[in-house]
Amino acid sequence: MGVPNLSCAEGELTERISRRAWFRSKDGRKYIWYADKKGLELTRDDVPAQPVVTFHKEKRFLHVLRMSQYPYLEMHPSVLESLDYIIVSFLLVERLRRELGLG
Repeated sequence: MGVPNLSCAEGELTERISRRAWFRSKDGRKYIWYADKKGLELTRDDVPAQPVVTFHKEKRFLHVLRMSQYPYLEMHPSVLESLDYIIVSFLLVERLRRELGLG
């Protein structure tokens, strides 16, 4: 297993999304991460309207106190074969998103 090769593009999307990064999994499918202030979504290139992975950020009491809900990834069962690529790419994209100040 190799590390997924992420390609990033900025500012070439609709007003809903401000950043994206994509990779190809071991089965050859192209997946695209979309990042904005609300969070991250992963879609497949052949079905861009339906996210296959969604990152849910933590929720806090009054936005500063203890967490009422821990962060998690919600995944569609069809992507479980590419789980290793998805996790590594998520970590890279989330780090980029934080460095760029998107959340």
